[in-house]
Amino acid sequence: MGLIALSVGVTWLAASVPLLGTYHYNQFAVAATHLFVLGWICSVVMGAMYQLVPVALETKLFSERLAWAQLFCHAIGFAGMVSMFKVWNMKQVGHFGSLMALGIVLFVYNLTRTLLKVPKWNITASAIAAALGWLWLTITMGLFIVAGKCFSAMLENAPAGGWSSGLERVAKFMGEQMEHFDALSAMHAHAHLGGIGFFTMLIVGVSYKLIPMFTLAEIQNRFRAALSVALLNIGLAGSFVTILLRSPWKLAFAMVVIVALALYGIELARFCARANGAPSIGASKAS
Repeated sequence: MGLIALSVGVTWLAASVPLLGTYHYNQFAVAATHLFVLGWICSVVMGAMYQLVPVALETKLFSERLAWAQLFCHAIGFAGMVSMFKVWNMKQVGHFGSLMALGIVLFVYNLTRTLLKVPKWNITASAIAAALGWLWLTITMGLFIVAGKCFSAMLENAPAGGWSSGLERVAKFMGEQMEHFDALSAMHAHAHLGGIGFFTMLIVGVSYKLIPMFTLAEIQNRFRAALSVALLNIGLAGSFVTILLRSPWKLAFAMVVIVALALYGIELARFCARANGAPSIGASKAS
């Protein structure tokens, strides 16, 4: 499914080359972005996690049936979102996004139950747990943005009471918040949650398990590895809030993220040095 989405996306861009030069906040750019991010990258990453997380953490996937159910929700959800973004029908984006969110709930629940069976908690497990939390916040933020844009109009003719009154409260709340958070800052905060919180966090965390397996080396400095994951979480949390509020402090938290990735890069360099037979600089005797 990920490869199909990638092929469709590349074909679309090849047939619509001017799209690459347009401003990023328009219906076609948003649709193409979600096709690549949700259809290609998310599909591949989630599928890989069902295979690699149990291997990396030496446990068994909680439920394969839940994985198939999540795949169904994910496929219909992202395809519908992309098509509705393209025509800028935010009401239907909300509907398909809700199905996508249901798939995320199943995904997070499945892997959370898998993490609870891990025999020994480590840096990789902590990073995966954090990535799952950021993924849930990403999809929730996305739905809230849609709510602020369209739910009020969608519910004008809805019957009073029940679920509709709950959505009306969400729409009212988001409508009030949009007076403080402009659409661009909300979109940028949403993108950072997914890009750094889910994808980057997973790459960093899983690397600390898989690279030693392939290079026959150990983590050279566990404190440095744990610090990189901790700082990545702190930097992202601060970046999310400051981007949303358009605060100049976002540069400070961006530096925290950069420091975290620098520590990660140093640890990878030590892996390579050990794998090549060179003495590990600064590695402790315990490591």
